Amino acid sequence: MYTLSYKKMIGIVIFLITVACNAEGPKNLPDLILAPYQVNEGNKSQSIFIPIELSNEVTFTVTATFSTQADIAIEGDDFIKLSEYQVVFRPGETTKYVPVIINGEREVESDETLFLQLISVKNAEASEDQLTVTLLNDDSDIIDLSQGNDSPLTYEGMTLIWADEFEGTDLNLENWSYEIGGSGWGNNESQYYTDKNTTVKSGALTIEARKEPTNGKDYSSSRIKTAGKFEFTYGRVDMRAKLPYGQGIWPALWMLGANISDVGWPKCGEIDMMEKIGGV
Repeated sequence: MYTLSYKKMIGIVIFLITVACNAEGPKNLPDLILAPYQVNEGNKSQSIFIPIELSNEVTFTVTATFSTQADIAIEGDDFIKLSEYQVVFRPGETTKYVPVIINGEREVESDETLFLQLISVKNAEASEDQLTVTLLNDDSDIIDLSQGNDSPLTYEGMTLIWADEFEGTDLNLENWSYEIGGSGWGNNESQYYTDKNTTVKSGALTIEARKEPTNGKDYSSSRIKTAGKFEFTYGRVDMRAKLPYGQGIWPALWMLGANISDVGWPKCGEIDMMEKIGGV
């Protein structure tokens, strides 16, 4: 049997201890700085580059992995999802950039936010696990926004004759009525419309589609209208809506002629203000 000498044994032990110490990683780790970032939304799709910084130069490699997370900004509508994007700081480097595609539009809306989420970091310390990206509305020249986002919009030479800011905790039935049923409504729809899927809270109306058996349908939702309560001939209509995202959804806001009960559809006319067919 081969026997190691004492000196060789000592050398192996020292080598193993050295390897074990090195495996702990470098000391005096830098801070990974995740500062809030703002950018004008713009009128078309564009790539933005969000800076990620180290607090100081180092002699070793630092890696960090990020993904995007929706907030007010909607994934698929306002920005394109980013999954597990890694930045690598090589020795001496202190600034890297994470690219995110945002979808601009020429439509008046409030500023929108999304998050750049830190998934993992190696060889650096992070006091925050995300940074906020704000898409600044840059279409304020279209209208007068002096009254703020919580007040009806104003236009020179026009008088406001109807508005619903969804105050309180119940739908204002002087303005709206529910359509109840599950006949498919001409679109082979899979939900049954009820008055239970609508909530009013904090100045917002929420209509929620639920996967639940309801009167022979697999889903439930709500459908509300102003028919018989308000009509006009000429004017301007503004709305602000946050849309869901996902396969199978089909939210819509539209107007029909007040004479629909006399002439029927489509002779009464139809103006679709918003209609979205969801993707995957």
